[in-house]
Amino acid sequence: MLLRRIGRTLFGSVEPRLLFICVVAAIHFAGATMPRLLIPLHLAEMGTPPELTGIVVSTYALFPLFIALPGGILIDRLGSRATIIAGATLEVISAYILVRHPAILPVTMATILAGMANVLVVVASQSYVAAIGTSRSRANDFAVFGFATAAGQLVGPLLGGIISDSLGRSVAFAGVGVAGIIAAAIGSRLPPTDPRSPVGATPGEPSEGVRELMGVTRGLLRDPRAQMSIIISGCALGAFSINTSFYPVFLQSIGYSDGSIGLLGSLRQMSALVVRPLLGYLVGSFGQRRTVQGVLLIGALAIGGTPFVVALGPLALLALLGGTTTALTQPISMIMMAEGADDEHRGLAMGLRLTGNRLVQFLGPILLGMVVAYVGIASSFIGAAAVLIFGALLLHYRYSHVEEVTHDARG
Repeated sequence: MLLRRIGRTLFGSVEPRLLFICVVAAIHFAGATMPRLLIPLHLAEMGTPPELTGIVVSTYALFPLFIALPGGILIDRLGSRATIIAGATLEVISAYILVRHPAILPVTMATILAGMANVLVVVASQSYVAAIGTSRSRANDFAVFGFATAAGQLVGPLLGGIISDSLGRSVAFAGVGVAGIIAAAIGSRLPPTDPRSPVGATPGEPSEGVRELMGVTRGLLRDPRAQMSIIISGCALGAFSINTSFYPVFLQSIGYSDGSIGLLGSLRQMSALVVRPLLGYLVGSFGQRRTVQGVLLIGALAIGGTPFVVALGPLALLALLGGTTTALTQPISMIMMAEGADDEHRGLAMGLRLTGNRLVQFLGPILLGMVVAYVGIASSFIGAAAVLIFGALLLHYRYSHVEEVTHDARG
């Protein structure tokens, strides 16, 4: 009842199953983001060079790069519940390794497992949201879902930083395992979707052949909405991968503690809690593409200005502006990908989108590490800002006609 009241207050009438999956996602993201800012600091204290730090951080996206698409197909066959439990279990194992074996190789292994856990939970959750919604409710559904994930990501870095400062990083890492256990327990009670929905499919149903699925994938990649989805999400996540690689190291170099670093990380998510409920209004007023172009430019300002300020106030303002970019680009990217797929292949579509995300999240820290090593940390922020500007320009010059065509088709 409390969840329904909160959802009704913020978003109006909300599907109860949507609130259920939002709770699972919020808990998962709280646990998943607790160690993300601490791991680069942990590596820096061990004397890890920037190039190797970038490689270790990038492994978070290494295996997800290869399993996101098969994971989406698996969800279409087995359903979201089993996939979420599997992902949460990997999250617990990752936390155990971080606590018991704090060295470079085990940290790399734990990071890989955490990335695998995240891709399973995220694709399953997004597919579930797409399955229970309708074409009219989907924008609001993904706004609610984005609000929940932002709430989890708001709590995670701040809680991780506070625990690390007061009780030590091992205890903060152990909190990841606790979150995984809770997410698995709640996910095991996930209400089923409509029996006709592929996300609720049973293991005994016949599956499509690889050739047919590849044909569906090629069709998705030719759809302008799917193309924009991948570009939008890829540019935003690629640029903002600096937040989980060298942003903490930069802050530590100018004298900030783990708690302060976690606070700035949480502020990015606080802005998401404010702007995500406005998603429907912004898209309705300006359109999907124009909204994204604007927030990409705002994100470029936030990232590009970071190395030129040292005071907490300006850094907090830039963190809030940067959070606005990720808060709006990801739900719009999900909506575009969901609209480009048919009902039977939404898990595949979300897996395809996440594959693109993980590719840039894998390459981003590696490239940033090379920039830091050879040019300096300030240049890495400028390079990340340039990626966002490039994305905004590409949307303007390559896809300026798409939105009008889409509206005409619907009208």
